[in-house]
Amino acid sequence: MDGPGFEMPRLVAGIWRVELAPQALAIYGDAEVTRMLHREPVPDEAGARQWIQEYVERNATFPAGCGIWPLFEKDGGALVGSIVLKPLPECSEIEVGWHLGRFAWGKGYATEAGQAAIAYGFAKLGLDVIYAITLSTNTRSMNVCRRVGMKHLGKTDKYHGIVTELFAIQREGK
Repeated sequence: MDGPGFEMPRLVAGIWRVELAPQALAIYGDAEVTRMLHREPVPDEAGARQWIQEYVERNATFPAGCGIWPLFEKDGGALVGSIVLKPLPECSEIEVGWHLGRFAWGKGYATEAGQAAIAYGFAKLGLDVIYAITLSTNTRSMNVCRRVGMKHLGKTDKYHGIVTELFAIQREGK
């Protein structure tokens, strides 16, 4: 399989291709979604292609096994968002994250993907700790952090030059 090599009960993580731009636009063109990512929405399909190209280029700079991968429904193959397992800015700490289209909210996809990415990070990458950061206003994401077993460590301004909520999970036995 292309991508990070992990599947979930209802989802699969793949690789970004520019052909996904129309589906990506439905996610990253939505101001409600991108507001939670602290980014502007993509304006059109060309913007979505550029967004995808940025992900492809960033993935090439990450440590082996890390990335930002598209998430597809197994049943039908629809793009529903992204799963993230990558270094936080200017450090070696690895973060997990999820970006889902509004049409995919409330289905448990973020929890399912977050659990799979954490398990992958511990088992395949040998990580001892995985972090998550989210805006204080993103209560849905904070709830997902808790559902996947992460502990809230408080507020931080260490990443991206903004104040975020910091969560972490340690590998069992560490």
